[in-house]
Amino acid sequence: GVEALEGFISDITEQQENEQALKEAGEMAHLGYWSWDIKTGNVKWSQEVYNIFRLDPKNFTPNIDSIMELSPWPGEKDRDRELIRRATETHKKGTYTQRFLRPDKTTGYYTSTFQGKYEEHGNLAAIVGTILDITERRQTELALEKLNRDLVEKKQEMESFLYITTHDLRGPLVNIEGFSQN
Repeated sequence: GVEALEGFISDITEQQENEQALKEAGEMAHLGYWSWDIKTGNVKWSQEVYNIFRLDPKNFTPNIDSIMELSPWPGEKDRDRELIRRATETHKKGTYTQRFLRPDKTTGYYTSTFQGKYEEHGNLAAIVGTILDITERRQTELALEKLNRDLVEKKQEMESFLYITTHDLRGPLVNIEGFSQN
């Protein structure tokens, strides 16, 4: 039988309140957070990350392969692997912006900031980060870029029209000027 039982009791109320406040602040800002345990391969997402991607945590298990599949465009997976490599080799924070495909086949955009977590010998143990949905901002930027391209095109058309009009009017004006001098 048990003759003695020792233990330690600590009040973690303040810690839990702080964690809840951080969670609520993240939800208000639509800022999700994630972590990736390098040794186990386990990836954990906050509920806000699932919301940003419009995925159900019951039907989607985040892992490196399934996450990379959310961005099916050529070349972007290579960039993702490069970011992972960079986090592995350097101890610097990183930031990137990426587009992704939602379940309804619309394109979304996010920006992520990440940082490696290292063991005492310097080996990468985990990567943690935040993710912010910037879809509306990016769509506005793309629309503005299109408007600017259209404006440049219209300006070139106007300049061309003015050149032709000026050239076409110059001939009759020269004739009129010649007749008026006689």
